Amino acid sequence: MRLKLIILTICLMGMGLSYLPKVEAEPTAPKQSTNTENSQSLPWEMFSSTPGKYVIDLPGMPKKDTGTSNLLEQELNWQLNGVTVPAVDETDLFEYYLVAYADIPRRLRYDYSQKELLDSVVTSVINDIEDEQLKTTLETEEIAFQGLPSRLLTGEGFGQYFVAILSITGDRIYLLLAIDDDAENFKHFYDSFSLIP
Repeated sequence: MRLKLIILTICLMGMGLSYLPKVEAEPTAPKQSTNTENSQSLPWEMFSSTPGKYVIDLPGMPKKDTGTSNLLEQELNWQLNGVTVPAVDETDLFEYYLVAYADIPRRLRYDYSQKELLDSVVTSVINDIEDEQLKTTLETEEIAFQGLPSRLLTGEGFGQYFVAILSITGDRIYLLLAIDDDAENFKHFYDSFSLIP
């Protein structure tokens, strides 16, 4: 499955759901959901990927998949682990959490800086988003995440917040992506990520 199709599928998953009232997104984390009855902690489980060299908490057992995308005219092969928590009712929207990684082709590592590679991946991800509300509200920020050069992407669409972090090591790109409306869930997800040797 192409990465573009996966991101489009994520955006389309909310199409039949009602919108929450429009609120202004914060650059680092969304506001806490105003409906405390439906704001619950997700059923977090530690997930470890030996080939991906990371551990993270996910809200259930992830579905493994693969995808491809282009980076500076080179193909990236993504390994994806995603969990969808379905909507319970009309006021409780779905949640989606994804961890993905791709090895950077050797030629790109020598020909481009980490900043250029990250900026190109961000452009590719943004181009794959087809939800206009999300595309309009999307903001990108340079950050350091877990000590790695990274980009933070935040936006909102279908009544949910979209938060993604793209990070780069010497030879690998990591993508952590979450769609939710609860700031505590975002914090738990991103704080739980750790690279392992």
